[in-house]
Amino acid sequence: QKHVMYVWFDALTNYLSGVRGLDPSAGTAAFWPASCHIIGKDIVWFHTVIWPCMLMSANVPLPTTVYSHGFINDKEGKKMSKSLGNVVDPHDELDKYPSDTFRWYLCREAPYGSELSFSEESLVLMHNSELADTLGNLAHRAFNLLKKYNDGVMPPPARDTGVPLPFDLGKVRAETCAAVASFQLQVACRCAIAGVQDVNKWITELEPWKMKGEGQAARRLEVVRLAVEALYAAAHLLGAFVPDAATALFAKIGHPPSALLALSPNFDNVPPGTQTAVGDILFAKLEVGGPAAAAAAATEERGAGKKKEGAGAGGGGKKKEQKKKAPAGGKGGAAEPAAETEATSDFPLLEIRVGRITKVWEHPEAERLFCEEIDVGEAAGPRRIASGLREHYTLAEMEGRAVCVVCNLKPAKLAGFASAGMVLAACGADGKVELVDPPAGAQPGDLITAEGHTGAFASAAAVKKKKIMEKVAAELATDAGRAACYRGAPLAAAPHGPLTCPTLAGAPIH
Repeated sequence: QKHVMYVWFDALTNYLSGVRGLDPSAGTAAFWPASCHIIGKDIVWFHTVIWPCMLMSANVPLPTTVYSHGFINDKEGKKMSKSLGNVVDPHDELDKYPSDTFRWYLCREAPYGSELSFSEESLVLMHNSELADTLGNLAHRAFNLLKKYNDGVMPPPARDTGVPLPFDLGKVRAETCAAVASFQLQVACRCAIAGVQDVNKWITELEPWKMKGEGQAARRLEVVRLAVEALYAAAHLLGAFVPDAATALFAKIGHPPSALLALSPNFDNVPPGTQTAVGDILFAKLEVGGPAAAAAAATEERGAGKKKEGAGAGGGGKKKEQKKKAPAGGKGGAAEPAAETEATSDFPLLEIRVGRITKVWEHPEAERLFCEEIDVGEAAGPRRIASGLREHYTLAEMEGRAVCVVCNLKPAKLAGFASAGMVLAACGADGKVELVDPPAGAQPGDLITAEGHTGAFASAAAVKKKKIMEKVAAELATDAGRAACYRGAPLAAAPHGPLTCPTLAGAPIH
């Protein structure tokens, strides 16, 4: 009654007593010492000074690692508070969105050891761009094409077909495991999903659905087989972050998971003869607010459509019949499903990614050109790109700068310098030029998207032949708020936010 126990001395012992860590007969005693003690950043002192001193004085083993995490704030970066009315209840979010989506967003978006500004809009944007359009799209393609060309049965590997995967499993596995071991979950997510993005790009450029004739059959089937093998590997790498999707992928493939370190880097892990299944869509597109909000929006749209239909010529609401264009390939032709080949506009045909200028110098023979090395997250290293920006920026302003890079352009010689891409910039009416800035937190390799515009990248040859860059540039501009837009839809590097220009509003982008 005369003494008061220090509250932290009392509280800290619960870690040990809660698992009966000093009782060898307890089934939970093995949980101490902890391999990783996870705490909030505001109580580091108590867990790294007071608690270790208590344990050491009693000759009790210390935790192997103490990991201090940041806070989850609201979308504006403010601390969540009931008085401010900005508290996000995770149970409410899980009522609206799949648990895989919620888990992926928290792991993919939260910077290592720093705060996370939770945004429902960013969550949906990230789901649509990375889970639906990347992982889900590859799964839809691979299983449908395998069903079409081989009744869904995995064929044996075909050698010497000249179609190696752009997916170094050994390297990606090592990087992902190293990131997880050091608790850098954001990096682990980025490494794993980058492999899927590369395979998506690879299959888009190879276009197996256009490989016709007996001479191409083996090559076509090997492309599809490798895509399924890539999904099998990706399911292992992503399983900790999207466990439901990984389980669904293993079910579609028809082969159980293996130990991650036991996976063959040669992509021959799924036995020939394994029966795969197309099954349900892996990830459907989402809207902010979840299914209820989407249903309400659809109802409103249908209502508006009926009003418009009723206002047809003569008041009769009669509509002209629309002729549907037959698929490419003619009678009996086997074109890729529309979802795979048809983009909603020209914008998604371009591969635009966040880049960072790692080296820049003045072109020795062209007074307007900078020569740059730009990291766009590719395993091959930085790209070499020339930009006509010497009248507008200094070398110091360019060095280390984040930029937006169009990646699927044919290399061009600019004053003798081979340029493999271009950076996006806005131009004002007075001739002032400003680079388009990626949002804070965006990393080299992050994909830039436009809300409502989906599809697969075109090959560099197709971009040039169909003048896709010119068509897209004609509809790129900053809005009144200086946000970069395509047909009025803001461009974004999910989930970090929109692309902007420092001062130019209403300016064309090229």
